[in-house]
Amino acid sequence: MKKQNFLSSDYFSFFIPWLFVLLWSTGFIFSKLGLNYAPPFAFLSLRYLALIFIMLIICICTKSTWPKSNKEIFHIALSGFFLHGLYLIGVMGAIHFGLATGITALIVGFQPLLTAFISNFFLKESLNKWQWLGIIFGLIGILIVLYPKLGFHSHDLNAVGFAIIGLLGITFGTLYQKYFCPKFDLRTGGLIQYLTAGLFTFPLSFLFGNWQIKWDWLLIFSLAWLVIILSVGAISLLSLLIRHNKASSVASLFYLVPPLTSIEAYIVFKEKIYFYTLVGMGLTIIGVILVIHSTYKTITKDN
Repeated sequence: MKKQNFLSSDYFSFFIPWLFVLLWSTGFIFSKLGLNYAPPFAFLSLRYLALIFIMLIICICTKSTWPKSNKEIFHIALSGFFLHGLYLIGVMGAIHFGLATGITALIVGFQPLLTAFISNFFLKESLNKWQWLGIIFGLIGILIVLYPKLGFHSHDLNAVGFAIIGLLGITFGTLYQKYFCPKFDLRTGGLIQYLTAGLFTFPLSFLFGNWQIKWDWLLIFSLAWLVIILSVGAISLLSLLIRHNKASSVASLFYLVPPLTSIEAYIVFKEKIYFYTLVGMGLTIIGVILVIHSTYKTITKDN
């Protein structure tokens, strides 16, 4: 029997996706806390500044491997522009312009379907019937969870446009990294990606806001959590998942984020959870299990 390392083991294939979802879902909670004390784009700029400093120290202390060519640097930087720049700017911009959180989450929640469509029809990444069924279940579950928050009133076109930018950012970022730069040193690669996103975000903090920040321990704690746990920990897990799994399978994990965030919001902010929310969560979890289990069986068979 062929000996497996951890990254190609069954344990990695099954447990790491769930850890990623748990960590990723907390981003919305701590973002909401932080935005009580700082404008959205200024808050993002602070996050990137902290990340660039931390990743630079890590790269120097660990003597990390740098990309060997300008072409590789370009691909890593562009994937960072999509994954970290456009995605977060889109979400923050939508909320900044007044789009309801539920609508924003719903638009970004179409990412697995868009990824599956692009992967299946343009990148020839085949999906079996169970994976398609899982994607459909996930979409239905998301719609049920977000239904009470929708409230379709008149929305500024800029807000909807920013939400779509966020959707395109996370979708194309996942696909681009999967097919153009799946393997790179996560330390130096992360530094390049965050530097790219930061250079893009910083000017927006002046165009769409200000730097009137109310310094508080909750702001610092939120920023620390988003920097260390989310941008270093969860993003590293996402990069590993992109490297070792189909793009459509990785995308399906994002279906779990809104339901899990709803539970966390209930605990932290006392937001209500209704019966139909539980039904939607159940369908979403079933959908993700169908997609992940199909991928898990395929990986096990191949090994």
